[in-house]
Amino acid sequence: MPKSSSIITQVEDFLFTPTAKKETGKFKILLCSPEVAPYANVGGLSKAVGDLARALIKLGHDARVFIPKFGHIDEEKYPSTIVCKGLRVPTGNKERPELVCNVKLHRSPSRLLVYFLENREYYELRANVYGYKDDPIRWALLSRGCLEFFGKHSDWVPDIFHANDWETGHIPNWLRTAYDKDPKLFSSAVI
Repeated sequence: MPKSSSIITQVEDFLFTPTAKKETGKFKILLCSPEVAPYANVGGLSKAVGDLARALIKLGHDARVFIPKFGHIDEEKYPSTIVCKGLRVPTGNKERPELVCNVKLHRSPSRLLVYFLENREYYELRANVYGYKDDPIRWALLSRGCLEFFGKHSDWVPDIFHANDWETGHIPNWLRTAYDKDPKLFSSAVI
């Protein structure tokens, strides 16, 4: 698919390309977001993402969520297991070429699977979701960490990445540039 095609065209091409897998009408959909209720609940985005993910599951899709593991998320209330330890996330910075994260998985009572991207410096030691001068770095880490994890460390690979709000805005760009030849991600659509 040419890089110059619009996102709408890419999604249409993906959705209407007949393959045995797509004929079922069921997709693996990852919703990447800075917040999702009840884990990180600041505004309407958190409720919208959580509700959308649960609605997609009810329709038979395999919908999952990927969010930062903020320090205020109660691990006793929301137990999770490490599914990737020592995830090296490229930064593009010569002084600090990568950041090391962990990815944890939580299974909610509503059958929603939630991946938490752990990084002490940028998420766990912060009291708030938003409002830091290094927010651009924090959100780039979320987007890149998401792609690194699903491209290199997960057996489950999304058919569709659903990027929510500007904080995950790097996903469409990186998916079509840095990951365009990735053997696991090259055919994933993004909305």
